[in-house]
Amino acid sequence: MAEAMAACGVRVLGQWVEMWEQGRSVPTEAQLVALADALWCDLSVLIGRSPSTLRELRLNRRLSQEQLSSRIGMALNTYAIQEVQQRWEGSKRQTWALVTILQLSACELVVATGRGPELRERLLSAVQVRLQPQVAPLAELTEIPHHRVNQALHRMADELAALSPAQMVGFVQARVDKVKENEMLRARDRYVEGIVDRFWTLVGPSANTPLVNFVAI
Repeated sequence: MAEAMAACGVRVLGQWVEMWEQGRSVPTEAQLVALADALWCDLSVLIGRSPSTLRELRLNRRLSQEQLSSRIGMALNTYAIQEVQQRWEGSKRQTWALVTILQLSACELVVATGRGPELRERLLSAVQVRLQPQVAPLAELTEIPHHRVNQALHRMADELAALSPAQMVGFVQARVDKVKENEMLRARDRYVEGIVDRFWTLVGPSANTPLVNFVAI
């Protein structure tokens, strides 16, 4: 393996590879990329899951911090801090450059930039409080077109309303029996728990397709 990595431009000792395999040390970024190249595999194979952080997604594209920060038009130190903190504060233009260069889907963008908690909070506010004020912020947050976000939110609001124990019939509130009420409350809790996954399902291909491809279609 050391020879194969050397052919990829990174020289290591055979004992280093053994230490990585045994979990006694961790390869540098350059070594990790060379190892993936030597094995002809994606980074996901080496880390045991799909890349999700900015660092992992960057390395999966074989880019250094210097290269990526330069291409998105952000100072290296600024980018490096945001990558470590997993909190993105780039401009609209820089965000779209990040999406384009790393070929991010909407879901990957939200997770990698630390926007997951905000997404969940806004979704809950939309379906439980007021829907319309959340459409534009959610569209900007996810880079998904307004009309798709709007359609998804209306569908989710209807679905959650259908799980209310108290149903309205004309002006008379009909209450279901206690067993049925408890079942509906549990179903409502499950719906709220999985609200982010439900949103991704409803917005369609843009959730898991690189956004640049989706916009181009």
